[in-house]
Amino acid sequence: MSYVNIPRYRDDPNYRYKMPRIQSRIEGRGNGTKTNISNMGDIARALKRPPTYATKFFGCELGAMSKFEESEEKALINGAHTDTTLAGVLDKFIELYVLCQNCQLPEIELFVKRGELLCSCNACGHKGTLDMTHKAASYMIKNPINTAKMTKEGSSSKEPTNGVANNTVVKSEKSKKHRDPSKSEKNEKSDKSEKPEKVEKSEKTEKSEKSEKSEKIDKVEKLEDLSVESPELSEIATRLRCFLEKGDRTCEDFSEELHMLQISQGFDNVSRMFIALSAIFNSDVPLTLELFKDRIQLVKAATGYSMTPKEKITALEYFIFQSNPQEITNYPYYSQLLYSHDILEGSDFIRYYNKSNRHSGNLNNIFLRAKETIAPFIEWLQEDE
Repeated sequence: MSYVNIPRYRDDPNYRYKMPRIQSRIEGRGNGTKTNISNMGDIARALKRPPTYATKFFGCELGAMSKFEESEEKALINGAHTDTTLAGVLDKFIELYVLCQNCQLPEIELFVKRGELLCSCNACGHKGTLDMTHKAASYMIKNPINTAKMTKEGSSSKEPTNGVANNTVVKSEKSKKHRDPSKSEKNEKSDKSEKPEKVEKSEKTEKSEKSEKSEKIDKVEKLEDLSVESPELSEIATRLRCFLEKGDRTCEDFSEELHMLQISQGFDNVSRMFIALSAIFNSDVPLTLELFKDRIQLVKAATGYSMTPKEKITALEYFIFQSNPQEITNYPYYSQLLYSHDILEGSDFIRYYNKSNRHSGNLNNIFLRAKETIAPFIEWLQEDE
């Protein structure tokens, strides 16, 4: 069985999230023609969704009757549909109800609460509401994933009932009364010999758990190593600039590529904004307000995927004061461009520069200089509000 990435447009050969490729065949003739997806069960397991969800989605998108047969784990859809068409519909289902809206990884848990289709991401912790305008969403709300039932079934097989527990206690008490003293001595000796083995095993498990925890901590530290002051960011910005220069790239393409770089390289959101600005505005061409305004939509695209106002302003400060010091006097006007194009609110600037200190070291020195430079713009915003 061949596998494809989740979703298919991920072209990384080492991508860890994979699902079986759709296997379908057309059955019947005339009005009785049906498309049989024979491996719907395997696909659903890879997506961690009930197979009825995707089957219903196929029916809604293709405008045909659809049903899932549990006995054979296959989906039947009225009409003749090619693998390409089915794969396109499945990609849309994955985009809406499998991928996290924040990190774009297929790690969300789907659940229903108060008539809403909600999600919680196991990878980045994002929580939100999924698209409920689709016809298939109403079916999902009426037929939620029954995780409680699964946990009950699991616990019932492991945990004994009160009656069984009482019986075992009674039997153990009776056995204690009628126990042979010679046998008890042997049992005590065997227990003593077993204790050191148990201690050794527990020590080994503790060591393995500690090593696993230390490995996880090391991984997190590696991801958090790259900050806006890291020299490695210039190389990443060059890669992103090359991506922009190859053909006609849309703002969506740019935002997606930047997001994937952040996931693979592990830099923070301030670095993401700074890398984007460094890629959009080449150091070979002098930065001007006119050029910044012409490419403001690309700047706006860089702020997608949940970025706080503080992170946006910090990145702009560093980009102007560190990389383009000739434009320091124009810093208020660059800030005004972000304000006028709805990238930042006026209250964001007021709240940010209301503090006496924001960072430490060089970043705080830049903040203090920026605060002094932008003071007229902040006064204007306060009067406007």
